[in-house]
Amino acid sequence: MNKSQLEVILLRHLRDAAFIDHAGLMRFHALLDGTLRNCTARNIQSTKRWILEHCSDRVRLQALLEYFQGLSEEFSTRLYIIYLLSDIVNHVIYNERNLGVRDSIQSALLPLLKSAYHSRNSDSLEIERILSIWDGKKYFERTVIETWRRELETEEKKEFVKPEYHGKWGGQYWEQPAGCMIPAITSNYNPIPPHIPVVRLPPTTSKGVQTALEEFYSTSNVWKFSEEEVAEREFDYEGWSKKFVRERQEKVKGKGVEGMRMGFGGPWSNRPIGQN
Repeated sequence: MNKSQLEVILLRHLRDAAFIDHAGLMRFHALLDGTLRNCTARNIQSTKRWILEHCSDRVRLQALLEYFQGLSEEFSTRLYIIYLLSDIVNHVIYNERNLGVRDSIQSALLPLLKSAYHSRNSDSLEIERILSIWDGKKYFERTVIETWRRELETEEKKEFVKPEYHGKWGGQYWEQPAGCMIPAITSNYNPIPPHIPVVRLPPTTSKGVQTALEEFYSTSNVWKFSEEEVAEREFDYEGWSKKFVRERQEKVKGKGVEGMRMGFGGPWSNRPIGQN
């Protein structure tokens, strides 16, 4: 879900839900941006309070969780979102006894955990630390947490892990890359090697289209692969280079993120997740 779609839902008047106007939306985005830039106790708690005051109902909370899924896939962004949701779960369990909010968050956590666990510069030890804290505090059933652990380990053992989503999250079909259509193709499909000659348009093509195509070729390095390079690569049916992905995974393996294992990543790093 993109930002515009989220705002439409949040601005909609709902019975038994707090009123949100445009100023309220601006306040929410400012709080969330502050948390993602500087994940301190104050920022986490301010964002948590706004969400609990305005998005405890099922419709808004679900929209918000879908919006979180579409944010940057950088490890720090995913990690801070998980911290925020952890703090919300702690509050609704120990202060409000609102298991409906907890259950909605639970259903959205696995994709976030996966994308964080396998993202660039991921710190898998920090994800495991979070799961251990949730288990110890009984935020979720132990069977649920064990299932999450198995899912993360299974995903890690895959030989070739591609991005879970191509294109613009929540966008219209005409905004997506053409490659998104490939899974719908039922006939035999072979990816086009990147060393193919430049496509030539017929003479009847308009001047504007020809100019646009020439500008694309002049600024793109898509066509700079040699035939020898391509021959050494393994491609899956969508055209992804398996060798390239494996090399990228090896390059970032073990790097982690400096400072990400210090609690919420701020000067209050000794504060356990979920503490009020």
